[in-house]
Amino acid sequence: MQLSQSSRLVTLACCGGAVLVIVRVITRKRAERFGGRHKHRAEPASLPSDLLCPTVPPTPFRHPFEESSIVWRGYFLVRRLATLSYVFAPCAVASCLRPLLPRHGLDKRYLALLVSTLERAGAGFQKLGQWMSMRPDQFDEAIIEALSSLRDDGPRHSFAHTRDLVEAAFGCGLEQMFERFDQLPVASGSKFCAAYRT
Repeated sequence: MQLSQSSRLVTLACCGGAVLVIVRVITRKRAERFGGRHKHRAEPASLPSDLLCPTVPPTPFRHPFEESSIVWRGYFLVRRLATLSYVFAPCAVASCLRPLLPRHGLDKRYLALLVSTLERAGAGFQKLGQWMSMRPDQFDEAIIEALSSLRDDGPRHSFAHTRDLVEAAFGCGLEQMFERFDQLPVASGSKFCAAYRT
């Protein structure tokens, strides 16, 4: 059974993303074990004081994953691996069966399955799909067209969530900072990134 070059690249990219996640976890564990924890983290850029609302001084951020027990971390990693296996299984099976089945109408369904798989797999895989959609030298035009929806029409979070994040970051309400703030985003690159018109 021979896969087309695009199918091989898509399968390789999905597997590569999973490997990168595992390598990142292992690298972080080694850094924790040998004392190299976040020594080179850059400080956030600051705005002029007249533009900021009064806020409390920031506290150093520690991700809850770092403070969890090794048993919970192991459980989380196994659960995440099982979830990703469940999410990618239909796409992997479809990639293997794609060369064997007749082409009429299946390509659009396969590409829709690929896009929905990357959306359900999480923000890192959505970013991988966005990168893939901007590489016409590596992928077929149909794949690029299907994945381009991840760049500006990704899944969106609610406006209430946006309001909470902005108000927590600046310490005052949206009405105090902006004269107008549209509730619908102009575009959404992923569930964690949306652009609003002010």
